[in-house]
Amino acid sequence: MLESIAGSSSLAFDAPDRVAVRGALLGETWAEVETKAIDSVRVTLTGPAEAIDLQLLEKLGVDGPVDLSDLANTRVTLNLTDLKHIRSRNLKAFLKQHWLRSYQTSRS
Repeated sequence: MLESIAGSSSLAFDAPDRVAVRGALLGETWAEVETKAIDSVRVTLTGPAEAIDLQLLEKLGVDGPVDLSDLANTRVTLNLTDLKHIRSRNLKAFLKQHWLRSYQTSRS
């Protein structure tokens, strides 16, 4: 799903327990997927604060912190604990909107 949003060749397998998603349009890591956590698959998105759609985030119903300490590089972690989370249309909409808003801000 992340590759379909960020583009082909966006996945980087730099470590055995995680996958980085680096969009060529952004020039940096946009998302990191931690695959070896016992209780969940963790997806951490990095981008400007305005990239986070708080209404969509609430609809996801997933546990995870939002770090707003650096407004230019906010981090939101999605702890996906159930298959329904991964199949959710809201998740795809949230990821796509975060990607688009991150890209738009990087061009400004």
